[in-house]
Order: sequence, then structure tokens, then C-alpha cells
Amino acid sequence: MQFLKNLIFPGGFIPHGSCYLWTPSLIGMHVVSDSLIAHSYLSIPITLVRQLRETVYTLAVYWLRVSQPSPRQAMINRMEKSA
Repeated sequence: MQFLKNLIFPGGFIPHGSCYLWTPSLIGMHVVSDSLIAHSYLSIPITLVRQLRETVYTLAVYWLRVSQPSPRQAMINRMEKSA
């Protein structure tokens, strides 16, 4: 059990701020950049799902339109049936 605890929560690491001498502007820059990266990782799947839904809808409407005969063809079909 101690092995798993050490594997998940390893000790002995120093905080990142001590590497930067706790410079507020540098730490702030890293916070902002990490926030932008997190936003990108969250927004990419949402955008892909949205694009997929739009594509499926567009294909469905296209195939409904293609499967219907044109007005001219419908008129020709009616004329052939009545003849």
C-alpha cells in the first residue's frame, strides 16, 4: 500500500515557484499560458462534435433533396401515368 501511495503522491519535489525565484510576473505568465492550453483542450472536442452534427444534418438534408424528383421530372411522371 505504501508503494502505491509513493507512486501516486511522490514526495521530495520543490514547487515551481522556487525555480523562478517567486517572480510574480513570470508565474503569472505561466498561469495564463496554462489556462489558455486548458481552454484549448476543452474547446477542441466541443468544436469537433458541433461540426460533426452540422455535417450530419447537411448530409441528411442533401439526401432528402436528392431523393425527391425535380418538378419537371414529377410532371413528366404524371404525364406518363395518365397516358
